[in-house]
Amino acid sequence: MPPFDEFGYTARDYYGTIEEIIHIIKKHFLEVTYVWIESLQNEGSNPYNLKKKQVSHIVSIMESYDQYQFNHNFVDILNGYNEYLTFLTIYDLDYLEDNYSQLDLRMRVKEPQSYVSKLLHYRINKNELGKIPLNKCLNDLLGLRLIVPGFDYNCPEFRGLFESIQNRFKDEGFRVKLNHQCVGDYEAIHIYFDGENNTHFPWELQIWSKEKAKGNYDSHALHKQAYTEWAGSYKDIQTSERKGGE
Repeated sequence: MPPFDEFGYTARDYYGTIEEIIHIIKKHFLEVTYVWIESLQNEGSNPYNLKKKQVSHIVSIMESYDQYQFNHNFVDILNGYNEYLTFLTIYDLDYLEDNYSQLDLRMRVKEPQSYVSKLLHYRINKNELGKIPLNKCLNDLLGLRLIVPGFDYNCPEFRGLFESIQNRFKDEGFRVKLNHQCVGDYEAIHIYFDGENNTHFPWELQIWSKEKAKGNYDSHALHKQAYTEWAGSYKDIQTSERKGGE
């Protein structure tokens, strides 16, 4: 018998709610992206093609100084988008956590130190050495998470539901994909909202089973700790850039 939550519901009982949340995220994603790109263009800038541009195009290794340098224009755009998302979650999207508290919905905007560290990690620690599209690295600047009691990551009914949503979105020109992440003690469904074209920064929705939540929290803490090893490098980068401009 599938586990019930305190309201007497099973995971399947929440599939309709999860579908509703996916549609709401898509709606806000498009609204936010349109406004942000328009404001960017009004300032005389254009968004990057996040599939064609790679991490190695943004983070340069300065071998003679053993330092790293970021593309200033891209970092400015990234920081501006991050600030916009922060404002959005405080004033426009905060209702989601209240409306879907039965699934413990949580939202977070990735901190600048975190995405800088992630870019460095992809540039230096990954085997590809930065030969990875930016939208594969910066795919969770806005992240949402649900915890569903008894959620079966391989449930054919849920996979079928997602495929029907995916196909409907595809007919509208909107891309969304699902990844089943299973690394060590961490297991979750990651749904990525890629938008209508490659200039859109993706958003991420994670779905955890309640039974896996503790292991996922612990794994996430270790994963984040690995990124923070690069935190001190950010100051080195800024120092290096200032010296290079002197």
